[in-house]
Amino acid sequence: MTMGANSRRPVLPSLLAEAGAQAARLEQVLWRARRLAETVAQGQRRQRKRGQGENFRQFRLYQAGEASSSIDWRRSSRDDEFYIRDKEHEIAQTVYLMPDLSASMHYCSRQALCSKEERALLWLFMLAEFFVKSGERVAVPGLLPPGLGRNAAEKLAAALLEYKSYPQTSGIKADFAAVGSKAHCIIISDFLDKVEDWERIFALLAEKGAHIGLIIIADPAETDFPFSGDTVFCDPESGEEVYFGQVQTMAAAYREIYQQQRQSLARQAAAFGGTLLEDETNAPLQNRIEKLERFLQRD
Repeated sequence: MTMGANSRRPVLPSLLAEAGAQAARLEQVLWRARRLAETVAQGQRRQRKRGQGENFRQFRLYQAGEASSSIDWRRSSRDDEFYIRDKEHEIAQTVYLMPDLSASMHYCSRQALCSKEERALLWLFMLAEFFVKSGERVAVPGLLPPGLGRNAAEKLAAALLEYKSYPQTSGIKADFAAVGSKAHCIIISDFLDKVEDWERIFALLAEKGAHIGLIIIADPAETDFPFSGDTVFCDPESGEEVYFGQVQTMAAAYREIYQQQRQSLARQAAAFGGTLLEDETNAPLQNRIEKLERFLQRD
């Protein structure tokens, strides 16, 4: 059928309404992200008290065998660890944020406060604000090149609304090849793809000398498996449906497989020097701030 001018008119109001709803949702997420970014920044300032221009990546933990003369005793005196000033990181670094906005991230159970996608966006905007305010360059491959500058979160939100070709199929499909040498790469995903696929991504990033950070977002139903009776499960990306009767009898086996997958992912990430932060959508993101501060210090 040939689409004429008249056939497009009924579609426009629904498209405009959808765009307005998306913009309103992003505006709410942005407001929360800015508040959280400031909370994290305040926590970093309280912990560091290092002086102008210093950031959390300018120091790393002392390794056995290194010269004791390289220890920064002033920094080390504030903790129970020995720290070395990492001169490589005294200039602005590029932080690549890799959000997974695929169909599986749309999931939101009754136990959750929001969908995994909304939590991923909150992490994305908050981290963009935080890193830019810390003097770093931020990039989202496939969406925005390194830079951003002021109002980083707003620019990201506008780009997401306008740039329809951002990968929607799977977090594993992101443009990891675009990550620069010796940069910092933070992947925000539910990491439900095969661990072997992620291992290849970690190896690619490690070859570039990139520092790898994983923010693992899970819905409580994915970790607890609260289902019972006759249940139909649908793959949000392929549309495939699977029916199970008395599904509660599978709960123990499911949890064991789920934990094995998570442990395998953690081992593979650690093998390439990666750090992890786990987040469930049944708790406010504010509850993860302390963990985030430790995550940033290790990354």
